[in-house]
Amino acid sequence: MLNIIPISVFGKKTLSNDTLLFYILIGLMSAVMILKVFVPGVQKKLIQHFHLHGQSFFEWSVWHFIPWMYNYENEIWMSRDPLDVSSLSRDQIPQGVYHEQVNHFPLRTITFGWHRYMFYSPNRLRYIYIRSRYQSMTLLSHYVLEKDQRGLMIRFQGTREYHE
Repeated sequence: MLNIIPISVFGKKTLSNDTLLFYILIGLMSAVMILKVFVPGVQKKLIQHFHLHGQSFFEWSVWHFIPWMYNYENEIWMSRDPLDVSSLSRDQIPQGVYHEQVNHFPLRTITFGWHRYMFYSPNRLRYIYIRSRYQSMTLLSHYVLEKDQRGLMIRFQGTREYHE
């Protein structure tokens, strides 16, 4: 049973511990959202979240409290052949390359997207490129998707960060 300690605010109302914790979390989220606009280190940490770059699951889950939709420009390209990173453009998409702009978490396209059946062909590699942008910061990650006897495997190949 949760022990509720009434807390007086300005001598008028009382807040339970749960309500106070809720207000603290809202304040922390708001502070991170404001810092994101001005602090490159916060921008980098948050943009890495889309590419599943984190030290641990705990760190990833802590950052998950931050609202994500419409904060960043996320794009995903998928191909049967490796692509030249400099050719990744939404204006000229090569034939046989799948491209999509995604509101948040582009790797979900592979597991939860309606078109995920495209990735379940046996004995075929798929090359996946994810680009996320916020202000002048851009993060590009490369993955290889392959199917083996254990199932569908995603191998991380590398990341390139740059500023425009």
